[in-house]
Amino acid sequence: MTEKSSKKSSLTAKMGAHQQQSELAVTQIQPCQKKQLTKLEVKNRTIFFPETKSGEYSEKYLEIENNGDENLKWFLTSFAPPYVKDVDESGNVYRATYATFQCSHLSGTLEICGKEKIIVSFLPRDKGHYSQFW
Repeated sequence: MTEKSSKKSSLTAKMGAHQQQSELAVTQIQPCQKKQLTKLEVKNRTIFFPETKSGEYSEKYLEIENNGDENLKWFLTSFAPPYVKDVDESGNVYRATYATFQCSHLSGTLEICGKEKIIVSFLPRDKGHYSQFW
């Protein structure tokens, strides 16, 4: 083998190795598949009720919307019983022992671009300021 052909072989070998690495890199890169996301939007995260006397009730709406690209199952559940403050003169906070807030329905399926209004009823049995987290 002459010096020229040795260099040529060497270059070819390097190119071959380089091409092989490029092929490996190309075969390892795969297009990222976009995962479909569901997006539930709660239009009004806080609901304020008017002053409601004991034994009476008032109603408001919780509005939800599906901005995703597939049907969406949803569930409403409270974290804990309602808090009530100012039941007496002490200023202490208590837990209500009954369902102070009731929803027209607690679960459902929301279609793509669907909107839903859930009736939330406030039914106080005692005076005070009530709050509940869902």
